[in-house]
Formats: sequence, C-alpha cells, structure tokens
Amino acid sequence: MTDTDDAAERQRAAADELLKARRVRDEKIRQATEQANDAFWRTVHHVLNTKALNQKQVAETLDYSRETIRLNMNALRDSDTGQDDQT
Repeated sequence: MTDTDDAAERQRAAADELLKARRVRDEKIRQATEQANDAFWRTVHHVLNTKALNQKQVAETLDYSRETIRLNMNALRDSDTGQDDQT
C-alpha cells in the first residue's frame, strides 16, 4: 500500500466516523424532540381536562388553530390507546 492509499483510507475512515456521529446526534435530537412534544401536548390535554381553559382559549393562548389543538389531542389519545394516526 502506498502513502496515497493510506491517506485515502484514513480520509474514508474519518468521513465514516463523522457520518456515524451525525446519525447518532440526529437520532438523539429526534428522540428529545418527540419527548418534548409529547410532554407539551400532555400539558395541553391536562389543562383542557381540568377545564381551566377551553379549546378556544388554549388555541388563542398558544396562537394555534383549534384544528391544530384537536388534531394533536386526537393523536395523543391514539398513541395512548396504541392506535396509529391514519390521517
């Protein structure tokens, strides 16, 4: 093997290492985002269930549409019952 071959192999290995690290980072970000979103929508669900605010008030407070609130409450309910959202 020549020095050029060794250098090319080191570069490929370094590139592979970077790509693997990026995949690991991206997966951790995806998981953390999913957990944060779940916690957020569970809080919205709690507020609605305690009737502290109604859906319109929640939507106005968060500057979301009522449809967004409804869809996410349905998705949360479906995830709790093990159903997949088919929308």
